[in-house]
Amino acid sequence: MPNRIRYWRKQRDMSLRQLADEVTLAGQKLHFPNLQRMETGGRQLNVPYLEVLGRVLKVLPADLLNPEQGGLSEAERQIIDTRRSLPEANRAMIDGVIESQQCYRDTSSRT
Repeated sequence: MPNRIRYWRKQRDMSLRQLADEVTLAGQKLHFPNLQRMETGGRQLNVPYLEVLGRVLKVLPADLLNPEQGGLSEAERQIIDTRRSLPEANRAMIDGVIESQQCYRDTSSRT
């Protein structure tokens, strides 16, 4: 799967044509064949298109990318959404746990 556009489009019960009709960037409509190539990986997604597609599909731009491309897995998205919904004191506790685990991250990039 080259990206997650199709996944989110289907979640929103939209056809590719419907999505193309709703996407406008810099005053220009996105042509159906271009969106089709983006969805299938034949055309690279750039940040402006990630932002406008995310806005139309009501997701974050990162949600349109596969985890291998820098997007978030479902588990990672759930962690972020949960953290954002917590009171500040609880977020601070989670941040403390994350900070305490930094020493276990990949150290191969350290000199």
